[in-house]
Amino acid sequence: MMGCMGGFGDQLRREREARGVSLGEISESTKISSGFLRALEQEDFERLPGGIFNRGFVRAYSKFLGIDEDAMVADFDTAYEQYRAEQAPPPPLVPIEEKKAPAKDYRFSLAILIPLILLITIVFLWRHHTRAAETAQGVAAAHSKSRRAENRSPDMNGSKTRQSLEIPKVAGAGGAVKKVAVDSGAGNVPKQSESGTALKSPESAAAPQSMRPIRLEIHANEDAWLSVIADGKTMMEGVLPAASTRKFRAHKHIYFTTGNSGGVEVSYNGRPLPPRGTSNEVKSLTFTSNGPRQ
Repeated sequence: MMGCMGGFGDQLRREREARGVSLGEISESTKISSGFLRALEQEDFERLPGGIFNRGFVRAYSKFLGIDEDAMVADFDTAYEQYRAEQAPPPPLVPIEEKKAPAKDYRFSLAILIPLILLITIVFLWRHHTRAAETAQGVAAAHSKSRRAENRSPDMNGSKTRQSLEIPKVAGAGGAVKKVAVDSGAGNVPKQSESGTALKSPESAAAPQSMRPIRLEIHANEDAWLSVIADGKTMMEGVLPAASTRKFRAHKHIYFTTGNSGGVEVSYNGRPLPPRGTSNEVKSLTFTSNGPRQ
């Protein structure tokens, strides 16, 4: 749907005609299709790609004519907001009269809700206390049983005697048998590891590798309009001449847009990417440490 002709589109057309320039000449220089340029003059916003493309087109158009780019972008924003307001659906109808619940209903609800919350809290605390007591009793019983087992030792002659009991213990690969001496008087069995050395605890997992920086290299085989935003900062917005190369770096992400995707070559972290489109075709890519995506 074509928007209403306003001051923004008329001003662009008047500035162009006053300089005797055709849309084809601007398109040839900026690599922006004549259809998009005509849509700007006619304020036919539905034909524009949207997002940052529209502002980039306005800047490139204004720069070619030699007029104030920021002022024209501001005029475009005003016209575009007016267009969006006209296209917005009407607000839903709201009934004039709304029934309000009597205050006594709220009081009745609170009178039921508060005792219920208190009851739930009391039950929760009682169950928590019961489980804690049962756990403490279990630990105490296990500890007492362990103490009794440690203190129980055989005494056949009424005095402590040391008996050497040879307990066979299978070794690892050699099949040798090792012996462990048991002190019956003390009731303690010294343990000896098969290898004769203490076991080591496993090492903690290695810390995750730090995020790799993002490196982007763009080479223009033809004149191409570019927009590059690295970590939220605009690094380039304009025409990259043919046979030129620009490099960009970021830590989190790079947003890349071109109006001539068939005329540029893109390399991500030193790896060339396949062509993403044709000449004068608008394409966008997002680059992160995980790779590129559209």
